[in-house]
Amino acid sequence: AIGVTRVSPSGSGVDFLLAGSTEGVYKSIDNGLNWTLSNGAMAGPNGTQVNNVAVLYNGSPTPALTLYAAEASTGVWKSSDNGASWGTAPVLNNITTAAGIGTDGSGNGNLYFPVDGEGVYKSADHGATWTLFASNAVLPGARSLTRNTTVAGSPIYYAQTYAGIYQSADGGATWNKASNGLPGGYTINMGSDSSGNGYVAAAEGVFKVPPTGGTFQRLGGYNLGFFASGGHIIVTPADVPYAITFNLGVFKYDGSNWVAKNANLPYMGRNGGQLRSDPNNADGLYLGTNRDGMYYSADGGETWTAKNTGLTGNALRIRHMSVSSASAVIATNDGVYTSTD
Repeated sequence: AIGVTRVSPSGSGVDFLLAGSTEGVYKSIDNGLNWTLSNGAMAGPNGTQVNNVAVLYNGSPTPALTLYAAEASTGVWKSSDNGASWGTAPVLNNITTAAGIGTDGSGNGNLYFPVDGEGVYKSADHGATWTLFASNAVLPGARSLTRNTTVAGSPIYYAQTYAGIYQSADGGATWNKASNGLPGGYTINMGSDSSGNGYVAAAEGVFKVPPTGGTFQRLGGYNLGFFASGGHIIVTPADVPYAITFNLGVFKYDGSNWVAKNANLPYMGRNGGQLRSDPNNADGLYLGTNRDGMYYSADGGETWTAKNTGLTGNALRIRHMSVSSASAVIATNDGVYTSTD
C-alpha cells in the first residue's frame, strides 16, 4: 500500500477506508479487517497505480460525497458512489506522470493537481472542469500547495517545488520565490499552527514564516538532518512543532531550541519515520518506524512504548499512517493493518 485515507466527513454518515496501491484502490468498510479491490474502469497503460485519494463533501443543499484518485499515468479519476465506480475527470486524462491530488480546505470544492512537466491544475467546481493554475515555468516541479486561510483578505498560497518554496498573496495570480531567510532547493513538507504561522522542513533545518508571509526564520539554529523523504515536521493541535529526522530521531521545539525526545526508541536508521498526533490526547504522539514498528508516547515524547502486537516481519516496516479518534491505520511492506486500541 502507498497510503491510506479514512473517508468520514463530518455530517456525511459514511465511514470507510481507501488504500492507494500499485494495483489501484482498495476499500474497507469494516475498519481495515477486510479489503476489496475497487477500481471499476480505472486503469493505466502499465497497470493501475494510485498515488493518493482526495475527498470533497458538500453538505448542502443536497449532501454529496466525491472521491478523487490520482492514477500515476492517466490522471484524475472521480467517483460519486463511495468508490464503487470511477470515471476520468475531464481535461486531465491521458497525462504523463501525476504526483498526487489535494484540496485546499476551503470547503469551496477546490482541487489542485500537480503534473510533472506541466504545472499545477485547479478545479473550482468539484472536478467538472480544470484550468492551469500555474505553469511549470512559474512553479518548476511543483509537488504540493498549502493555502493559508487565517489571514483576512486574499488567501496566501505556498507551493513546494523542486526549486524551493514559492508564495502567492493574490490567490495564485502571481508567484514569487520565498527566498528571504529560506535556503533554496528541495523542501520536505510544510505545516501550520492555529495562528497561521507556516513551518517548513528543509535539508538545513526547520523554518517559520508569519501568516502574512515575508521572511523565514530558522528555528533553533540546528540542522535536524532532514534529507529527501527521510523525515518531516508536524504541528500538534497544541501548536507545538515536532520533527522526525533523517537519522537523529524525534525532536520537540520548546520555543528556543530543538530537544531530542528519543527515550526508549530504537535507532531509526536513515529513513526517518512517520509521526502523528493523537486526536484523543493533546500530548499523545504516534511514531511509525521504518523497521521496528509502532511506538506511542502519552507525554509529548518524554517516554515511548512499543505497540507492535500483531506486527511481525515486513509489517514492522511502516510507510504511512492515518490516525483518527477511533483507530489507527498503517500501510506497511506487508499490507495494511488497523488497530482500535
